[in-house]
Parts: sequence; C-alpha cells; structure tokens
Amino acid sequence: MLDASAVAQIDMTAAAMLLQWRTDLAAMGLTFAIAELHKEPREILERAGLFEGAAATTVFEDLEDAVRILGERSSR
Repeated sequence: MLDASAVAQIDMTAAAMLLQWRTDLAAMGLTFAIAELHKEPREILERAGLFEGAAATTVFEDLEDAVRILGERSSR
C-alpha cells in the first residue's frame, strides 16, 4: 500500500519504478495498491499502464478504506 496523499507530481522514471515494483510484488503473490492518488500523478500512471493487466494496481480514494478492504481480502 502506497499512501500517495503527499505525491503532487510524478515522472516517467518513477512510473517505471512503480511498474517494476508491481511486477516484483505480483511474482511473490502480493498486490500493489495506492491510496489518495491525485489527478496529475494518476494520469501519468495510467499512461504508463500501471492500472492495466492481470496485476493491475488498485487505487483507493481513501487510505482508511484501503486498509480496511485490503485487510478483509487478506483474511479470506
């Protein structure tokens, strides 16, 4: 879980790093999620493909909701 509430901007280098991180986590059977992602960084990450494919990153509008939902998923 990445709390992106303080991330106002992101570049393609960071997007590529997040894509690699997502791939590495998926290989371990883990899911990458982002909470409170602002519009501009979200658009960059959409163009980079972070929200596509089988290991697509989940975005939550609220950090507390993300923690609750992910916690429920992991307890199944």
